[in-house]
Amino acid sequence: MYLLFFMLSHRLRIDLRKVPVMNQSPTILLVDDEETNIKLLKAHFQRAGYNILTALNGEETINLARQKPDLILLDVMMPGLDGLQTCRILKKDAGTEDIPIIFLSALEDAESRTQGLEAGGVDFVSKPFNGRELLARVRNHLTIKDQERQLKEYALKLEDMVQERTRQLVHAERLATLGTFAAATLHEINNPNAAIQGSAELGKYFCQKVKELAGRPGGTDWAALTKALDQLEARLDAIFVGSRRITEIARTLKGYARKEGAQKTRCSLIDPIKATMGLLHHRLKSGVSVDLQIPPDLQVDCQPQELSQVFVNLLNNAMDAMAEEKGKVIIKAELSGTEIIIQVEDNGPGIPQEIERNLFEPFFTTKDPSRGTGLGLFIIRNIIDEHQGKIVLIRNDATGATFQIRLPVLPAWEN
Repeated sequence: MYLLFFMLSHRLRIDLRKVPVMNQSPTILLVDDEETNIKLLKAHFQRAGYNILTALNGEETINLARQKPDLILLDVMMPGLDGLQTCRILKKDAGTEDIPIIFLSALEDAESRTQGLEAGGVDFVSKPFNGRELLARVRNHLTIKDQERQLKEYALKLEDMVQERTRQLVHAERLATLGTFAAATLHEINNPNAAIQGSAELGKYFCQKVKELAGRPGGTDWAALTKALDQLEARLDAIFVGSRRITEIARTLKGYARKEGAQKTRCSLIDPIKATMGLLHHRLKSGVSVDLQIPPDLQVDCQPQELSQVFVNLLNNAMDAMAEEKGKVIIKAELSGTEIIIQVEDNGPGIPQEIERNLFEPFFTTKDPSRGTGLGLFIIRNIIDEHQGKIVLIRNDATGATFQIRLPVLPAWEN
């Protein structure tokens, strides 16, 4: 996430230089209880190309401010609501709080200026004012406001871009993980496929045998025929089991590889974990055991493929750490208040303490480049962040490591 943010923000700085400041004539709200002053200010700013609104008191100012002028020139000394009171009211309103306000007053003392700035004004100009200076100040504050608007727009675009690039990175890492499973997956498919082929050949043999027994001269040998049919049925069962295993492998791989959208669904927590077990079936044969302590009725709101990716990466790391040893991994979960707490524990050698703080950084790995990209834990953290959860390493010593995941439980679920 940090790497993506850096690259995109660098691009953002370049783009900002090319953006024009204003695309249309700004609107200024002029406020003064003296009509003569209003006319003078109006003529001055209309000559400069600005659109003008006018108000004679604080109440009118508040009403006209709802039209979203680009800037307000506000007199301080007015009957009823004075300028300071009017400014405070506008700054408390979410619809008008972003409008820059320049105070225009005959008061020149430091205390009055300070009160104006503390009330939310961006500037304080004393009467009688210099026309060129006032115009320059207005232009400067309008430029600042427009640049702030542009920055907000770009920040939103940048956030969207970062989220999209992160989703792409998560999916790319998931496909890379599938690539490492390719050879083992072929082996997993070859086993049931060999059984299917062998059973089909035997099935053809028993079909021929049935024909011979049924057409034997002197009458059918019913005992032999029944035995042959039983053997044929057994071969058909073997074909069915092998075919179902291939279907399960294909479905698991297809589901894991699918590019997930932002929509979450409610499912049993055990489902994405079982999908993980299917993907890692070949590795579990090496002697590593996985003990699942998951309540069958524990529900989680998640993106199942992405949550499965979390467990794939955690289990892969644990099994890599345990190498060829007879290791054990425990995955347990419980509901605690408004959170689901999941722990993945292994009995490997633990993680070197000097690298703990770098665990979740992108491209950080202690593995050989052919065995890891350094994105596994980085991707895990981003997935958990997208689920509004947290992941931390809570135990790390010579007896193994434990990662804890906390996921929120939504108070209500809408279909």
